[in-house]
Amino acid sequence: MNNEKPKILFLATNDNRIDGHCYNNYLKCPDFFEKKIVVENSVNRDSDISFHVLNWKGISLKARFLYKLSQIRFALFCLFHYGCFTVTNKKKTEHDFLWREWTQYSADDILRKVGDFTPDIISIYWVSRFLTSKTIRELYEKTGALINLVFIDQVHMTGGCHYPSDCNGYMKKCEECPALTIGKRIAYHQFENKKKNFKNLPICITGTPADIQQAKKSVLFHNVQYHIPLISVPDVLKCDKESCRQRLGYKENDFIVLIGASGLTNRRKGITYSIEAVKKVAQKVHHIYLVCIGRDEIKDIFPSNVTVKQLGFLAKQEYYEVMTAADCFLSTTIADSGPMMVNHAIAVGTPVVSFNIGIAQTLVKHKETGYIAEFKNSASVAEGILYVYNTLSDNNHYFAEKCKTMINHLSKQKNVYEQLYNIYNEYKQSSEINDTI
Repeated sequence: MNNEKPKILFLATNDNRIDGHCYNNYLKCPDFFEKKIVVENSVNRDSDISFHVLNWKGISLKARFLYKLSQIRFALFCLFHYGCFTVTNKKKTEHDFLWREWTQYSADDILRKVGDFTPDIISIYWVSRFLTSKTIRELYEKTGALINLVFIDQVHMTGGCHYPSDCNGYMKKCEECPALTIGKRIAYHQFENKKKNFKNLPICITGTPADIQQAKKSVLFHNVQYHIPLISVPDVLKCDKESCRQRLGYKENDFIVLIGASGLTNRRKGITYSIEAVKKVAQKVHHIYLVCIGRDEIKDIFPSNVTVKQLGFLAKQEYYEVMTAADCFLSTTIADSGPMMVNHAIAVGTPVVSFNIGIAQTLVKHKETGYIAEFKNSASVAEGILYVYNTLSDNNHYFAEKCKTMINHLSKQKNVYEQLYNIYNEYKQSSEINDTI
């Protein structure tokens, strides 16, 4: 690598430290880049990098106020520009229609936060209510930077949905948006705004292989030249499986099924398929521990041979102990770019039973690192759980060894930043050639 360090600016709605999100990747960015970060809201109380500081004690009240305020402003914006409001379709919540082509921040506001730092690359993560496609275009026009769109979800390529799921509007015009019951044309207008503002921008798409394949089918990004496959190998806290099980009070022959999500009742996370599958498996297995991680409680009634443990959110050490102790992790999300818990499970050697969604398409090798179940089919999920149960009965280390082989292979590949560095140099070289023509 040459001596000149490219300057990279990270942008996101907040600076949470979740694996795969903006601040976490900012911290991991190697020193062959110069780096800065700007977020709208700081949960780490850093006013130097943010427009608002959210103190943990008051985060709920203040965050709700800011969110409601942005909703009101967006509603007025839609009424003034499009003559209607938006009402989301409660039967299609898996689309997560949250994106708003409205912001109170300009490109100049953002660049003032970094002073005389002029970025060569701008990496854009989850920025709903913070950046619009117009702001992104203005940032490019003022800096000439390569725009790196990081697909934390798929909203960059839609008219407002964070997950198009079974809708292919992003391949056309985002007309008749199924996620909205009122104001459907707002999705179309937002999509057209993106189409206009992203035209001829130097864009790199960083995302899971599945996200990149979808982006290539989209109207917005089918001509994008640069792509970086994002397969995160997380820095997990590794511990011995048997020791973890003993510390958590499980016996050697206990069968532990783990489910988890930020919100267990979020329809998009598909937890109902996991619950139905566990009930089916309970008819064939002597006893099951169903361990639940995340917000909300599972209120279903289970057979007497299913013991439900609801742990809520966990500290990092305990989280990885629970993940390691489990015999399998169920990921029945019906629309996702991740979830990151799949990466965590594979990294600690726990097999994953999943639909062929998001990162599972890459990490879950059928009957090796887990089991790919038929989409939205709880009976198929149950078959996957039983496959894991029976395989572990024959060979307790089978899945752990397969997972370890996969993680070792992924760890040897070029990381995201090495690829981004090479892409930036290619972009810079092509820009210099174009300037001489």
